[in-house]
Amino acid sequence: MDLRRGQSAIEYLFLVALIVVILVPLFYYGTAESTDVKKQKAEDAVKTVTKLADDVHYLGPGNRIETVINVPRGTVESEVREKIVKLVVSGDAAYSDITEYAIANLTGYIPSVPGTYTMVAEASDVGVCVYPKGHREDNCYCFDVTLQSPVIDPIEPNNRMIECRINNSVEFKECTNNTFSYGSTLTEIRAKCSDTDGDLHSVSFKITADGETVYGPAPYTKKDAVDQDIYVVESNYLFEQSGNINITVECRDECFGFHVHEEGTGFINTTFPYGVLIPYLINPTNLQEINYSNAGQSNWQLPIHNEEWINFRAGIKCVGGECVGINLSIDPS
Repeated sequence: MDLRRGQSAIEYLFLVALIVVILVPLFYYGTAESTDVKKQKAEDAVKTVTKLADDVHYLGPGNRIETVINVPRGTVESEVREKIVKLVVSGDAAYSDITEYAIANLTGYIPSVPGTYTMVAEASDVGVCVYPKGHREDNCYCFDVTLQSPVIDPIEPNNRMIECRINNSVEFKECTNNTFSYGSTLTEIRAKCSDTDGDLHSVSFKITADGETVYGPAPYTKKDAVDQDIYVVESNYLFEQSGNINITVECRDECFGFHVHEEGTGFINTTFPYGVLIPYLINPTNLQEINYSNAGQSNWQLPIHNEEWINFRAGIKCVGGECVGINLSIDPS
């Protein structure tokens, strides 16, 4: 038996064990330090983006500012929605969520691939869009919702945001009291809403009379066969109200998680006159009507003798519009 070879093997095993004893703690502490560094970089990036969003929010709609962030290695997820800015980084045995909260509603994203990025924050009247420079169209589409005239006439341009089809007529016209009136049937309403990505969350129509909702909000029921940005609701609504009439359309897009971004609101305002009460005779039919006036007053001369009894019936009808606040009294004199 070669004792020298056995001794060499024992010395080799001892050396390996010694190296393992020394390197394992060094590897552990090195890894732990790397995790702390990743978490710190992620925290810096999240705080920087949150401050960027808050700053542009204070500047107001239409403003746009930039800053630079470093996304650390080990980043596995990012989130920008509602008021949340978050990065998730991998650790030794678990993941760490680094989260900050902005003042305004947010949409957009932070890249989860490690690297240095120029981040842009853009303010709207409904929130802030955050995105890597050069990628706005992927994240800020909800800021581009617009309401346009359904018909663009190059000879006679118009600013009609809402158009109506009345009493099953063939063509759409501007929704005014020159087009329809009390007793008209509003067959269809249409409006042209568009946004960058072409995928609106909803388009709805509403009618109010003196501030009270009498129809809707109703979602659109179809799109125009030629122009897919024109939304139509088949309302078939009979106007039996007078007063101040409003027809409203709202084009909406969803951009802030469960928050619905509302854009492109337009309305048509018109007025229908109130009706007039007119009395009319039912029985007998041979009375002579005197002193008739448009104010709704009629007097009838009864050809009867003293202490004679007759059956007398009269009615009251509302003409020209809605009649409200009616009080009826009979004067025996």
